[in-house]
Amino acid sequence: FPRWDRDLVVGRVRQTFFWIQDAWARQDLSDAQEYLTPSLVQQYQDQLAQMRTRGERNVIKEPILNTGDIEFIDSHLDEASQSFIVMIHANLIDYTVNSSGNIIAGEEKHRLYFTEFWKFVWNGERWLLSEIYQEDALEIAKIARGV
Repeated sequence: FPRWDRDLVVGRVRQTFFWIQDAWARQDLSDAQEYLTPSLVQQYQDQLAQMRTRGERNVIKEPILNTGDIEFIDSHLDEASQSFIVMIHANLIDYTVNSSGNIIAGEEKHRLYFTEFWKFVWNGERWLLSEIYQEDALEIAKIARGV
């Protein structure tokens, strides 16, 4: 299965990561169907709409996700569905400003280091991000431990 080529899949994860950081900071989900499942697009549109209503904007700068910071922890392949989950270790500068430009959350010069678990599903002719679990998500911890 060419879609299971490791370099292709890692490249897709990185491409999706950087697209999300840029789209979120711009508050613009144009082309989201190229990267996200419809349910995740809707979830993000709702979150961005709530932020706009409150007069808030998330600022994301200098995202870093190296190829070696992507670990495969689960994959599923059968005729009905195909998916994989990766654990990513990334960092960036992330803070939120209000409509006056004042920082209301986070720090402008502080790098945030984080671990997340990203689930991708094969849809059409591409891998789409379908879910993001935080590091402490119980479901993902079970998968990572092989439970």
